[in-house]
Amino acid sequence: MPDFLKNAFTAGPNVKPAEVLLRLIAAWAFGSVVAWIYRRTRRPADIAPTFPLTLILLSILIGIVTQVIGDNVARAFSLVGALSIVRFRTVVRDTQDTAFVIFAVVVGMAVGANDYWVALIGLVVVG
Repeated sequence: MPDFLKNAFTAGPNVKPAEVLLRLIAAWAFGSVVAWIYRRTRRPADIAPTFPLTLILLSILIGIVTQVIGDNVARAFSLVGALSIVRFRTVVRDTQDTAFVIFAVVVGMAVGANDYWVALIGLVVVG
């Protein structure tokens, strides 16, 4: 088997469980800030009750995914293929909601990749 295919099945980066927990708690905290900014910039009538929680969960889940992928390109493509099965059919009422979803995803990716400064500066600039 070619080396580039063997790399897809090797173990991921050696990350200690305490560091994983720290990253996920940071993803929760940064995702909570994203949800707070969302609530502060929208009228209460325009906020779906579950949307702020979804933003927090997205940050945490993307943080987990980023840690699983690490720097392995083969895993990244495998994950894209696996997740392409999931389809979102919910109509987004406001385009700004989509921006907040992307915001939560980027914050989660930054924390999962251990780039806390990127997440923090992004929160300040976008917020």
